[in-house]
Amino acid sequence: MSGERGGGARGRTMRALFWTLLDVGGSQGLAFLLYVILTRILTPGEYGVFAIALAITAMANTVLFQGFADALIQREAPDEDDRSTAFWTNMALGTALAVLLVLSGPAFARIYGNAALSPVLQAMAALCVLRALVSVHSALCRREMRMAIFAMRAIGGYVIGGLSGIALAMAGWGVWALVACQIIQALVILAVMWATIRWTPRLRFSRVSLRDLAGFSSPFMVAGILTAMADKVDNLVIGVMLDVEAVGHYNLALKMLQALGFVAMSPLALLMMPVLARFAQDRAAFRDEYVRLVTASLAIWLPMAVGLGFLAPALVPLAFGPQWAAAVPVLQAMSLGCFTVPLWSFTGQALSSLDRPGAYAWLAGGQLVLAALAYAAASPFGIVAVGFAWAAVSALLVPVHLHVLEEVVGQSFMPLLGNALRLAAAGLGMAGAMLAGQALSGGSLWLTALAGCLAYLALLEVALLPRYVSGGVRSARLAFLAGGGIR
Repeated sequence: MSGERGGGARGRTMRALFWTLLDVGGSQGLAFLLYVILTRILTPGEYGVFAIALAITAMANTVLFQGFADALIQREAPDEDDRSTAFWTNMALGTALAVLLVLSGPAFARIYGNAALSPVLQAMAALCVLRALVSVHSALCRREMRMAIFAMRAIGGYVIGGLSGIALAMAGWGVWALVACQIIQALVILAVMWATIRWTPRLRFSRVSLRDLAGFSSPFMVAGILTAMADKVDNLVIGVMLDVEAVGHYNLALKMLQALGFVAMSPLALLMMPVLARFAQDRAAFRDEYVRLVTASLAIWLPMAVGLGFLAPALVPLAFGPQWAAAVPVLQAMSLGCFTVPLWSFTGQALSSLDRPGAYAWLAGGQLVLAALAYAAASPFGIVAVGFAWAAVSALLVPVHLHVLEEVVGQSFMPLLGNALRLAAAGLGMAGAMLAGQALSGGSLWLTALAGCLAYLALLEVALLPRYVSGGVRSARLAFLAGGGIR
């Protein structure tokens, strides 16, 4: 019976992984296609204003998705009081945040010396309320690992919102095309989630539930806010110390790396917390599962980031147009983070699955301070220096995060570092093969990329992590078959 239960759990995880990959691949593919189209219509300055407004609203919205709603995932058996209390608490927070952003719009415009920022930020404040309306539904969906719904809502939102944004940009709406795109996407997600998750909040509010949920969510909410600030502080610092065009160029480089990150890391980020929570009582198994998942993410992320940095001089003008050429050296500097980013990106999910969000909050606070200091110090030397600072911050975070994990889990994470070093060696071999391929092919983009991919896969499979690639192919095939079996 235990074998059947284990097999059923594995099958459920594989199905969830299949739909998560479809969600990430479809939605982020559409998002990136939308981004490519819009950058050919809009200017770096218009994107810079939007990026600053998005950074501010994203930090506000972190309260809604990494607080009371996520506490429902961690809770063993949430009841109706828990769900409704979380919903109404988030609605109150979302409304308060929206009002605060509307009132602070003129102040942010003065700080950044750009009058267009105020109305853009005030309009995007509506996202706080729209996302509060789906925060609990999203948490319930993740708790039950119903990732097919995530795929439907994301793809639908990007298709409808993206087409609307393109039409408005072509009609000359400028930055407002981007604002409308965000709001329409949020409305589509709201409609899909409420239509598919058969739960409606009741007019109930429990102080007991609020206290219990807050016991988990308060430190996690603080950690989420600090992490969001660390993620967005680069755009905010660049906007103050340089200008909105510099923000636009930096944001394009970051957007390209984030597109790779969504493919390599987002599926595991969504599944990491519920999967690791099952091993919370067996710390050795917890460590082994974490090492396995992070190694898989790094194995996918590293060659994509290496290849992107190497091919940036040809890819950026081809995809986005010559007006974005200043983003090329920034992207190449940031691509140095290819060796380190996944090694610290999942620490929050791991600590939360062990009910240790307080430790995550301390890490997030340290990351925020380190990032702010690094970007402020680099900005006077130009936008490329900020790109190098981004890669340096990523490298400095690795030993700190692994040390905290070792202290909390009580297990050594040296196996993860060993795997990372082997993958790094394969990445260096890939870069060498791309240099040779570029010289032998006369600069052919596709042949250069092919030479690098083949070298990377061969080095892993034969020498550095024997049979790792073939084992990954078998696992992907199982995930596909399990996902295809859903009715």
